[in-house]
Amino acid sequence: MVDCHSLYEICAKMCTALHNDGHPFGGVNAIFAGDFAQLPPAGAGYPLYSHKVGTVLHTTYSYCEQEASIGKALWHQVTTAVILRQNMRQNKQSPDDAKLRKALENLQYKSCTESVTMCSATVPWSA
Repeated sequence: MVDCHSLYEICAKMCTALHNDGHPFGGVNAIFAGDFAQLPPAGAGYPLYSHKVGTVLHTTYSYCEQEASIGKALWHQVTTAVILRQNMRQNKQSPDDAKLRKALENLQYKSCTESVTMCSATVPWSA
């Protein structure tokens, strides 16, 4: 849930702290973890995958828009991704757990159906 501008700020602060402005993140390898199908960033910032932020700087952009563009360009420099495909949180499931998991998967990909929604309504939610 990091927006383009926040990624720029993280990079800038690392460069300052490490006294290395010549390399992204001060020349330190960065590891990012998360679920890209979750909610967009909190606040007014644009997500890293937004089409509203370009990766090319223009003099017509505000200072904040320029920083957001740099943040998105930084994200595009990530060269290695590890994608975990097996859900380990819900290994052993009761029939109700399976219904809840299916409902959550459908929500994740915006493919809810009334039958899944009705089934999941009977599943008790717990933290």
